[in-house]
Amino acid sequence: MDHKLSTIVRRNFIAKATYFARLLPGMHVADTETFTVVDCGLPSDTFNVVIPKTTKFASLADLFENRVSEFSRKRFPLAFWCWDDLVNPELATLLHYYDLVRDETNVAMWLNLRTRPINPASNNPLLIRGIQSPDEYDQFADVIAELFGDSPEADQIRQYYQLISRVHVPTQPMRFYLGEYEGKIVTTGTLFLDDESAGIYDIATRPDWRGHGFGSHMFDYLLGEAHRQSARQVVLQASADGLGIYKRAGFVEVGTVQVYDTVAETLR
Repeated sequence: MDHKLSTIVRRNFIAKATYFARLLPGMHVADTETFTVVDCGLPSDTFNVVIPKTTKFASLADLFENRVSEFSRKRFPLAFWCWDDLVNPELATLLHYYDLVRDETNVAMWLNLRTRPINPASNNPLLIRGIQSPDEYDQFADVIAELFGDSPEADQIRQYYQLISRVHVPTQPMRFYLGEYEGKIVTTGTLFLDDESAGIYDIATRPDWRGHGFGSHMFDYLLGEAHRQSARQVVLQASADGLGIYKRAGFVEVGTVQVYDTVAETLR
């Protein structure tokens, strides 16, 4: 693990997770030296996020007793994102006590964009455009929500994007992109720009349109956008399935991120 580079990945993720919650009434952010908590005001484990920044037991106990427990009281699910340098037996005990179970493992990845040549976009019939108006947020949300099928989370995702569309400005650091094929929005991508890096997120393709290279084309486009925005380094979090694609693009592994979710029975 490269602690310095992994921390850059975490900082970009925190900036993205907190961006809209700092702007909208009904959403709340608690950001301290030892943790970041985002309450989006909806029962959504996509946007209710807890991120520890310390291994000190007293600080972790305070985080769980006064922040995590509040989500439990409201019967709101959450996602607990923990970088591997912070995992220890004390944290494992708290996660178990508060009924949080590991849901996924992501690989934190980093790219030095200054040393990586940007290749021209490959021939692909996918038309990619940035979201320019609040009305287009619904189109973006539909692609993401479709990944969740008929679950309650799909409805929360659509509602969340309706809320954040109200504060859309063309110059915002959160850039959303739509990929259109034959008149239908089939894929999405997000680029979040902060002072030190550009983060790539939300590359998703509708299930019926996978296998056409749309996701890879969106990824290449976002790298080009990061370059056009003068980003010096690019970060992302990859699943095991996507590691090969990102490594071939020049990304290196800098850490591991464990994501814990609320046990469903505790929300009833």
